[in-house]
Amino acid sequence: MFTQVGIIVAAGIAGTFLLQNTIEEKKPDLIAVGIHKKTAVSLLISFLALLILLPLARKLTDSHWIALFDSFYRTGALVFGGGHVVLPLLQAEVVPAGLADGR
Repeated sequence: MFTQVGIIVAAGIAGTFLLQNTIEEKKPDLIAVGIHKKTAVSLLISFLALLILLPLARKLTDSHWIALFDSFYRTGALVFGGGHVVLPLLQAEVVPAGLADGR
């Protein structure tokens, strides 16, 4: 494990010194997105509200559907990666809780 981290750090240091004069500093082009600021803020608030309220609703109720939705929502919201990352998390969350037995 430490070998991989060491190689990444060494490559970063080597790249900083060896490629110092070859990198051009330029500002990234901004991409226009057709969403108003109020819409973006309301969507962010909705995202965070669901992230906080769904686990609370899961604890307060015995609803199979709320538990299932909470598991999928948190897994999808907090994972940045592909299926190889999401599937083990879903398996650990859904299978032991009995949510995958088709009740």
